[in-house]
Amino acid sequence: CLESGYTSLNKKNEELCGDRVESIVSGDYTTLVLADGLGSGVKANILSTLTSKILCTMVSNDIAIEAGDVRAANMVMTGALCALTHVVQDKSIVNCLQQRFVGKPQVLAVNERAFHMGAEAVAEKK
Repeated sequence: CLESGYTSLNKKNEELCGDRVESIVSGDYTTLVLADGLGSGVKANILSTLTSKILCTMVSNDIAIEAGDVRAANMVMTGALCALTHVVQDKSIVNCLQQRFVGKPQVLAVNERAFHMGAEAVAEKK
């Protein structure tokens, strides 16, 4: 049994805190995420809330493990973020991965799969 709690302090004159704590209980496991919104106020709150919810979803669904390697969690997050914000085109990420993992086809495949699985996980929630 795990008890958890947190207190958020807003920056002076701000309505919202830029940081966010999120937790998910899944079976015997509890995932706690602390996300920094990189600033304060509404924009930071939106970013930290989005980040913490995506990360909790990714972790609780073991998407990186399904993709082939827990170390691909960052690519799962990147796929989810790109699907939600459209800040970068998928093909740009895939091109970067191909350049980064030249001569490492297995590593490339895991990272590409993780990227697409993260994007699909977010699309399913819309």
